[in-house]
Amino acid sequence: MTQQLFDEVIGEVPAPGVDVDRIIRRERRGAVSRRLAGVSTGALALLAVGAVALGSGALTGGPAAPVAVPATAAPGSGDPVPVPGFRLVYGTPEEAQATAARLAEEFDKAVLAVVPNRVWMSSEGVIVLFRAKNGSTEVAQTLFAGGGDLSVGQRMGHLHLQVSPVGVGPSARPVETERRLIEGELLQVVTRVSVRLADGRTLRVHASNLYGDPIPTGPVQSEPPLTVGQLQAIAQAVAAKVIA
Repeated sequence: MTQQLFDEVIGEVPAPGVDVDRIIRRERRGAVSRRLAGVSTGALALLAVGAVALGSGALTGGPAAPVAVPATAAPGSGDPVPVPGFRLVYGTPEEAQATAARLAEEFDKAVLAVVPNRVWMSSEGVIVLFRAKNGSTEVAQTLFAGGGDLSVGQRMGHLHLQVSPVGVGPSARPVETERRLIEGELLQVVTRVSVRLADGRTLRVHASNLYGDPIPTGPVQSEPPLTVGQLQAIAQAVAAKVIA
């Protein structure tokens, strides 16, 4: 090895008075420290990667477990559920009018649900009125009454609703059919169904084959436009809305 090459390998020769051994020991300690630092940094990096892998589920071969979201109760779940109905009140003229209007509304809804192709022959539709008691037998047995003429396809007739007080009402038979001559030549056929309301009163729904005022003088249909089953469904739907 030539002198020039030797000088390039070992570097510059330290100046006199410099402790070469101390420099060598310091360099060795520095090299060891750098190696330890490298190992520590690598270990920390591996630990960080492991933590990420554990969090992502990579080490288990599956997705990370979902974070549980606490369930909350529905708003107002502790509040009492309102009863979907109304009472038959008539203590004042305003209450009586409001009750009659609600009966007409529920009656119309029930008819529409059972007979979707119904058409009320009057532009006013269903009209239900409160029958104030005035001492007569007829009025005393009726609290609310009303209805209207309607057509169901090619069939026409009259549909009526009546509410009787507690203890007053039809016979024990839930279905009644009455046939009678009107003005000696027209045969009127009336089918009535009755249901007991939650407040003890009686609701009757009846259909007639005659309609109009005055009653038509020409030929009329031999039966009402609604069947017994349809009348029962309408009466039950209205009765379900009346609460005690």
